[in-house]
Amino acid sequence: MRINWQRFIMMLLVLVAIQYATILVLGNLGVGGTVIMIVVCILSAFAMTILNVPKPYRKAALRSPDFHKEFVITAIILIIFNLIF
Repeated sequence: MRINWQRFIMMLLVLVAIQYATILVLGNLGVGGTVIMIVVCILSAFAMTILNVPKPYRKAALRSPDFHKEFVITAIILIIFNLIF
């Protein structure tokens, strides 16, 4: 599968902004920090991975091992990125 790096970086920046806003809002509502961060990272990774797959192949991507590998790698990267910052 070929990756469009420009689109990937733009999606990463947008999803990280949405992620920080969501964590901030949920934090102000009194919800715990680390668990919410991990859940938001996993949801963001799934959204970013599914949007990175070309539109005609999205249905078949859910059965592909490469999709799941990319999803796990993206989730780990986002979790580490949030733990650092």
